[in-house]
Formats: sequence, structure tokens, C-alpha cells
Amino acid sequence: MLGYSSENGPEPQDTNSLEIRINEDFKWARQLADQVAVALSNAHLLEELDKLSWGALTALARTVDAKSHWTAGHSERVTELAMRLGKTMNLTDEELKTLQRGALIHDIGKVGIPAAILDKTDKLTDEEFGTIKSHPTIGGRILEPIESFSDILSIVLQHHERYDGSGYPEGLKGEEISLESRIVAVADVFEAVTAERPYRPGWKTEKAVKLIKNSAGSHFDPLVVSAFLQVIEKAKSKKKERAGVMRLKKNELKINQTEKENKLSATTPVMKSGYRSIQRATVENTHC
Repeated sequence: MLGYSSENGPEPQDTNSLEIRINEDFKWARQLADQVAVALSNAHLLEELDKLSWGALTALARTVDAKSHWTAGHSERVTELAMRLGKTMNLTDEELKTLQRGALIHDIGKVGIPAAILDKTDKLTDEEFGTIKSHPTIGGRILEPIESFSDILSIVLQHHERYDGSGYPEGLKGEEISLESRIVAVADVFEAVTAERPYRPGWKTEKAVKLIKNSAGSHFDPLVVSAFLQVIEKAKSKKKERAGVMRLKKNELKINQTEKENKLSATTPVMKSGYRSIQRATVENTHC
């Protein structure tokens, strides 16, 4: 109501006009409040939908991984490593979100691969390997009708393409392959070779790192490999740091234990020699 009074006070003839203006402002304020309430409700709804979307993606990833106990947790581990690579390469928040969503369900097409092939302990035949190679295409067909997944379709389709063009299913090379797919390719291979499989034991980290490093420019994008080596080096440094902290704590515990034992051994003779008199004094005092 401020702003409707004049220096000389309201004019009597303007009373109706003032009331109309006030009512209009109240009406406008109510409309604004309603719009804010709707906006807040929509924001909450979007947040809930976002949570539902991430939950659905994680559920899909676990469904794929559950097809074989050998691959349990594979998609989530690939996603974790891919995100570390993406952050090292300074991807934008939007690019990281796309990377995370795509990495989670990069193997969705494996739901169409027989478990007998996925779990086979012997070398695959050419026909069986051909079936395995179809999983990116199967995954693309599964996701294609879902418009909200259009931004991650390339990751599902291209994560087995190779930088030199020798990959599948399309034989794309270099920057024809999306950056997110090139990142997932490195994370996928590293996680796969270091994990136990029915046809071989998991590789040691050093051997897997050497494979990735030696495949820069052929299988993998050299820039992604560079980021991968940085991530590995950082992980090694953290591991050494944690080991050093643990050694310091153990040494402190040993020192403290030694000090306690020394104090105990120093006071024990005194306690023994004066024990009877101390006991007598205590007894006498209780009878006072």
C-alpha cells in the first residue's frame, strides 16, 4: 500500500480508484505466489524425476552385470574410473553427466547375449565372438526409442570403436568417436582385464597400465591415455601417503606402549615394597 499516498494525503474522490489499484496488486501478488509455488513444485518434481532416472540407470546397469556373476559391479566400476578421467580432462558438468549416464549402461546390449557365451571358459569361436560384438548394436536398438537417452546413445554404440579405426561395430576412428566413448573405452578395458574372468585370472595393475599405455594411438585416444596415467599416478601417491600414515600410527602405538611398560616397570618395585603398609593404613582408616 506504500506509494499510494500523496504529500497532501489521499483525495476523497480517489478512494474508489485506490481500492481498485490495491485489489489489482493483491490479485497480481496472488498470481505471483501461485507461479512461485508451481515453480517450486516443478523443481521438486524435476529433482524426484532426476533421482528416479539415476535409480533406473543404476538398476539397468546391475541387471546387465547380474547376467553373469563374473561381471558383477563392472558397469559401476567403469563409471567411477570414467568420471575420474573426465574430471582430469576438465569436462564440463553437462559432459560429465552424460559420461556418467552413458558409462553406467554402456553394456546394456549384453542382455541379448546368451549367458553360455559370456561365461564360457574356453576360447570363443569366430561365431561366438561375432555374437559378442553385436552387443553395442543391440544396446543402441534398446535405447533408441527413449528420447531422454539420446545423448548417451553414442557411448553405448561406440565404446568398442578403436582410435585407429579397427574397432566395431562401425569402424569409426579418431574424433569420429565421441569423446565420452573414447573415455569409456579406456575405463572399460582397464576394469575388464584387472577383473577375474572364467577364462583367465585378473591382471595385476602394472600389467594393465602397460597395456593401456602401449595402446595409445591405436586402440585408445592418446589424450585419454595421458589422463589415465595421471589418475593412476595420483592413486599411487595416495596409496603411499596412506601407507605412510599407517606406519606412523603403528610407530606411535609402539612408542606409547613402550613408554607405558617402562613406567610400569619403574613403579612396580615401589608398589611391592610399600604394599603392606599401604594396605594396613587403608584398613585402619576404614575403622576410624
